[in-house]
Amino acid sequence: MSARQVLIRALREQLGKGGGAVVAFAVGATATAGLAALTGPALASLDPASINDPIAPTGPLGGLHLSAPQVLLAAVALMLVNAASRYLGTLLAGAVQQRVVRDLRIHLHDHLLHLAPSAWAVLGPGELASRLGAEVASIRSLVHIVISHTFQHVLVAAALATLAIQLDTGVATFALAMAIPLAAAAWWLSRAARPATLAVHEAEARVAELAGEHGALVPLVRAYGAEAYASAQLRQAAEQSEAAVMKALVTQQRVGPSLEVLAAALSLGGLLWFRAGIQLPLTTTVSLFAALLLLMRPLQALASSLPAAYAGFAGLERLEQLLALPRVDAAADGSDEARSRDQQTAPLAEGEGLLTLRGVSFAYTPGQPVLHDITFTLRAGERVALTGRSGEGKSTLLMILAGLLSPGSGTRHMRPQPRDQAQADIAWVPQDSLFFADTLLANLAFGAPQDRERALHALRLVGLDALVAGLPDGLDTVLAGRGRQLSGGERQRLSVARGLYRQPRVLLLDEVTSALDAESEAEVLAALSGLAANGTALVFVSHRPTVAAFAERVLTLDGGRVVSDRAP
Repeated sequence: MSARQVLIRALREQLGKGGGAVVAFAVGATATAGLAALTGPALASLDPASINDPIAPTGPLGGLHLSAPQVLLAAVALMLVNAASRYLGTLLAGAVQQRVVRDLRIHLHDHLLHLAPSAWAVLGPGELASRLGAEVASIRSLVHIVISHTFQHVLVAAALATLAIQLDTGVATFALAMAIPLAAAAWWLSRAARPATLAVHEAEARVAELAGEHGALVPLVRAYGAEAYASAQLRQAAEQSEAAVMKALVTQQRVGPSLEVLAAALSLGGLLWFRAGIQLPLTTTVSLFAALLLLMRPLQALASSLPAAYAGFAGLERLEQLLALPRVDAAADGSDEARSRDQQTAPLAEGEGLLTLRGVSFAYTPGQPVLHDITFTLRAGERVALTGRSGEGKSTLLMILAGLLSPGSGTRHMRPQPRDQAQADIAWVPQDSLFFADTLLANLAFGAPQDRERALHALRLVGLDALVAGLPDGLDTVLAGRGRQLSGGERQRLSVARGLYRQPRVLLLDEVTSALDAESEAEVLAALSGLAANGTALVFVSHRPTVAAFAERVLTLDGGRVVSDRAP
């Protein structure tokens, strides 16, 4: 679903509130026109001689003579109605706006969680942060302009224009005709807002990416004495962002003043043109020009909002680019690709092994395969080591076994088996220890029901029970900064404990003992051995001889192919 479709769906679901906002704005617009119409009678109430104007009063209040107290009460009532209706309309429009933003963020988050690896390869974390932050903010502004700003000012302008035409058709027609050159000028001046805003988003994404990288790599920067280099990088990105923001600011802010100058020139010309042709009573003339003066405000506001609208469309365009990136489940609509993927993950019957790959090949970039024609069967309780030089596709093969990557060709089969919510068919322990800024217990359960006893058991198996006992909040300790308060070895063992917590049928481990000393490694291998004895199949990548010797079977990759399948 595209970003536009998400917006339309959310707006459709909020038609009631949106309609209520429009009605409230219409009431406020009518009240504003009423205030303009009252200016003439207000003058007459202060100067009774104006009532005897030789030209009969015209317009909706023609012939109506009000006393000063009556004019004051009417004006106060109209102001209260205007204020209340604008308040209610703004609240209803704001509710629609926030619902749209909420739905869009949820849809974007779901899309990011299912992005294909080829998409992650072209997106930096800073760019993702920018698109989820700045672009969504620009969409919020766009929705505000469309629902609240546009409706409100259009209705006010329509009400005032109707009043002006009733008071004097000729003068009002000329005044309204001024909107045509003003609209053309606003459109011409606003065209540059869209590319300027795109440039701002790209520059801000670069700043966010560098800030995130430098924050994570402070020890490395300091170790190499690269502070000046890192500062120069950020300074250059910040200067580019500053230049882009200033250019966008110029394109946005030049519209309002330019339109005011043009409107003043056109108004002066109209005044000179009509100076001898206006034959209206004073009270009608006052109401007419009050309506026309008030009319300029919503027209200018609409014209001045064009750059922000263009900025919103630019943000929408960037979000569409993100949503157009391929998903791992992109073919879940019943297409041929979907049926192919269903075949690639078809279940195995009893006696056929636990997990099987048949003729699997894979390429991140078309025409550059990483794996070629991989075929093997994994049985319950089996311990398999993947070996080979760096870059031979071992981690990629683990991700295919985990179902994180879909084979480019060939099939992947898994034997079904009942399990509870806290269990998993497959648990994957990556080479990097990744944690959320959440409690230790939440990071262990990771979406499964949280069981403190189960968590403590998993931590005990990898030798982290003493660590947890020493933490101030135990399992409720928050792993701030992705667990930086823990050592590298502790984070690695915690990653293994997370896999153990789910009691998987297949556990995939990628260099998970590389940061462990011999004693800690022995504890982890003992825990894995007990897991295998209970039927869990283990597949691990490791360059350590002790880990390779732990395996019952060794698969060696060379050139993306299995060149050896043997006992250690």
